Amino acid sequence: MTLQKYIIYIKIILIISISVFCQPKDSSDWIWQVEGKKYTVNDFEDAHEAFVFLMAQQLNRTPEQLKPFIEDPEKAGDPRLAKLLEALKKENFPELYKRILLLNHDAEKKGFLKQRKIEKRLEFLQKYFVTSLYLEEKVNLEDIKVSDLDAANFLEALRKNNPAYEKIPITPETLEEAKNAVRMRKLGDMREEYVSQIRESYKIEKNDKFDLIKYLDEKKSSESKGESEKADNKDSKSSAEK
Repeated sequence: MTLQKYIIYIKIILIISISVFCQPKDSSDWIWQVEGKKYTVNDFEDAHEAFVFLMAQQLNRTPEQLKPFIEDPEKAGDPRLAKLLEALKKENFPELYKRILLLNHDAEKKGFLKQRKIEKRLEFLQKYFVTSLYLEEKVNLEDIKVSDLDAANFLEALRKNNPAYEKIPITPETLEEAKNAVRMRKLGDMREEYVSQIRESYKIEKNDKFDLIKYLDEKKSSESKGESEKADNKDSKSSAEK
């Protein structure tokens, strides 16, 4: 599993776990019951909405932009992407949802979540995910408008400066892709600007008695020395056995 896929999988687990375990009780019909805990229609709908939101984020789209492709995955024009979009259909979600519920229950029952390293990983991942959601709300992709002219200029610059794209035609489809590319570029700039504004609102004090760079260098050196000694001991043991 690649790092990117691992992060996506962890995000799926986190967002669905949060929607399942942190929401108030509801009066909708229950679908499944695991160890006495009922999961309702609202649980299912909220989890699916979160799943689509997450996948749209990974594809640099909004859920609304993704909706027509989920309804007809072949529109994507890419077999691999079509397979992913097929998995986003609500009728295909129950098995993944049940799998996540069961794994969460099993992990909780067996004390997995009480392990310090797991607690710390989840603590960081929750902060990471909250950051993503917060920025999504404060600087929303849907609020960024790109004109046909801006998209056409982007394509022209791309064709001029990158030989791999010099023959790309200007069609409604490529213009739409160009708009998305320009949106994402603007989105990144606007979010960095927002983060800069936030940074100015808070006082961050540095501990002058502690040098983080020195600590990291010393730790790296120590770990490197430990690995070297381990390798030497292994070679010595191998030579002695001969």
